[in-house]
Amino acid sequence: MKRILSIILILSLTACNGATNDIVATSINVGATTGIVEVNESVGANFRSPYVGDESDTSGEKDENANNKLEIPSDFIVKDKYTIENIYVDFSAPYATYSIINDGYAVLYKLNKSDAYRYTGKTVAINAGHGTKGGSKIKTFSHPDFTPKVSGGTTSAGSVLSSAVSEGMVFNNGMTEANANLAVAYALKDKLLDNGYSVLMIRENDDCRLDNIARTVLANENADAHIAIHFDSTASNKGIFYITPYNDKNYLDMEPVKSNANNIKKLGDSIIEAFRGMGEKIWKNKGTLQGDLTQISFSTNASVDIELGDKATEVTEDKVGIFAEGIYKGIDNYFYE
Repeated sequence: MKRILSIILILSLTACNGATNDIVATSINVGATTGIVEVNESVGANFRSPYVGDESDTSGEKDENANNKLEIPSDFIVKDKYTIENIYVDFSAPYATYSIINDGYAVLYKLNKSDAYRYTGKTVAINAGHGTKGGSKIKTFSHPDFTPKVSGGTTSAGSVLSSAVSEGMVFNNGMTEANANLAVAYALKDKLLDNGYSVLMIRENDDCRLDNIARTVLANENADAHIAIHFDSTASNKGIFYITPYNDKNYLDMEPVKSNANNIKKLGDSIIEAFRGMGEKIWKNKGTLQGDLTQISFSTNASVDIELGDKATEVTEDKVGIFAEGIYKGIDNYFYE
């Protein structure tokens, strides 16, 4: 697993980079570095950040070779089988102005129809949970109608404001959840691209300058489905489950939850059944937990927070592949069964 995570930290694309943005209300700086491009004729254009290090390193140690690279000339690049485009938050989109950390971007890998052996015409947003430095110190509204949360989690029930992006937990073996989420996200991206889906990668590094609302708005506007990858904070090796909208009348009557709850449940159930068919452990057999999440509260498309285990889960290289396979099968079954 160490090899996977070291690859992640020196990335081919630094999604979520953005200009420095001082948030007066919290008196903290939430800036990020500017992306740069290194041209390699044998493999095309490879993006990477000039700052490398693990998630616990906040010193911002600079890559000595960064000055020898070129700044990104464009937000749009053409590859053999797909185009790559940086996608920024559209502040005219519904709920976009509720976000605070929003100066980063996602990366769209759009398949070229003529070059794909299978072409679905669908785009899946992959959101590797957590991974925004300082995000837990910033608060955004829990609901679009400003009502308080109806269930607890990282933020307690009754709170009108929620953490913009929580830090995530640490596994029993010392690995951060954010890094494990990112490993699965990259594997899922490859699986989807290989099977005819375009992919919107919400986070591709260890400091994504997009809060949970901004991530959800990007998925709403640019994808047909939204998968947020997480692991639970318990330590009982509980198995796989997803978060279904909390069964509270006022919450279920609130838009966009009211119009979207069935889509969330259908996609979530499809992913759980895919994992069940693979022989993976499902929490309490049914694989669902009710919750009131920012993602659910602001989503307008099929949007699932999938919890792939907890602190006791062994996230090995083989397991990452299994997680990606199960999520892909569930997505494919959702659209085509």
